Amino acid sequence: MLRRTDLGATNSLIRELQSEDPKECKALFRMTLETFETLLENITLFIQRQDTIARDEIPAKVKLQVTLSYLAAGISYQYLQALYRIFF
Repeated sequence: MLRRTDLGATNSLIRELQSEDPKECKALFRMTLETFETLLENITLFIQRQDTIARDEIPAKVKLQVTLSYLAAGISYQYLQALYRIFF
């Protein structure tokens, strides 16, 4: 869990795609970065939770990225878990 911030797709692959290849990022999520940010702003209050003693919360941004990756590309849950460093 602690390595999610260092090694997860959000802080490595996605950030790189957003800055270097916006078209590929758009292909991954099926929307532009601006649309993604707008959607994130609109749903954050509904999907964000608090950290607990047992576990750290998965940020709303990561939840949205995982959901869009699954819906847009049909990536398996096992692959998404490894890519984003989240475990259910």
